Amino acid sequence: MSQDELRDRLEIADLLQRYFTALDDRDYALLDTVFVPGAKLHYEMGRGGRPSSHPEMAQAFRDFNRSFLLTQHVMGHPVIEVAGDRARSRTSLRALHVQLSLEGERSTWIVYGSYRDRHVRTPDGWRICERHFRSLHTEGRLLPPERVKTFAEA
Repeated sequence: MSQDELRDRLEIADLLQRYFTALDDRDYALLDTVFVPGAKLHYEMGRGGRPSSHPEMAQAFRDFNRSFLLTQHVMGHPVIEVAGDRARSRTSLRALHVQLSLEGERSTWIVYGSYRDRHVRTPDGWRICERHFRSLHTEGRLLPPERVKTFAEA
């Protein structure tokens, strides 16, 4: 493997981790350094999902994550294939979501899944231009927003 390909793989791995940092730190502006404008996004949870794009999805994350006291997204080691200024990756995920009910009880919901991404090199570095997330399994309970305390961005 060449030094250039190794550098590209490390930059893409950092890009993938930056996405999870943005979600867990509720730093949604950081998503602009992860996705190209208009990136095609599809998050498949259970029986389907709705295609979206960036930055539209950033607002959906902001709204959804208000229901959580905390989240922690842990990615597996990504498999990355680089071909010039384009790349593909596949990354496993385990994501912990903790809610606090209006009665003060904690509820834990864990999502296991897989990301398949397409990347493009831009003047500002690697970015995701297409993402497909597929949930493989969940554990615990996701309480509806009207039954939990909400939390502001950090």
